[in-house]
Amino acid sequence: MSEIVVKLYEDGVYDKQTLPQKIVNDLLNNNNINFQNEKGFKYYLVDNYLSDYNLAIEVNGDYFHSHPLKYPTLINEMQKNNIIRDKRKRTYLKRYGKFEILYLWENDIKQNPELCEKLILEYIKNKGQLRNYQSFNYELINNKLVLKNDLIIPYIDLSAKEVNQLTHKENP
Repeated sequence: MSEIVVKLYEDGVYDKQTLPQKIVNDLLNNNNINFQNEKGFKYYLVDNYLSDYNLAIEVNGDYFHSHPLKYPTLINEMQKNNIIRDKRKRTYLKRYGKFEILYLWENDIKQNPELCEKLILEYIKNKGQLRNYQSFNYELINNKLVLKNDLIIPYIDLSAKEVNQLTHKENP
């Protein structure tokens, strides 16, 4: 069933272009970067596949993918399931796609598209090798891309047990 859904998205039957996705598409187009939206990799789709570089960008909505600064202590069941799916997707694509995914977060895309643009260009320049793949861990200082000193750990880097603990209120 997953393979069928992936194919429907690839073929454009489903169109889920969000505002952040449109902004990222514009950044890629403005830099003459060839890409495919909703590129399928068997069971998984990537938001933007950079075909000339064999690299992928995920446009993460802050709510649906649980931005750790906006949802620091408690997430709902849907968010937990998305984190688990995102963890599986990243593992699959590292193994079979042979690349690390660049994660651009909704808040960064909307509030600081210049940061996202520079991060995309750095990702390409370094052939997919970055010290960190989360846009929320970067800032612009004097118009230069800089990795922050205090890194935020995304939920996809937590163990399954730690993610499960986020979905349950602790008993007093």
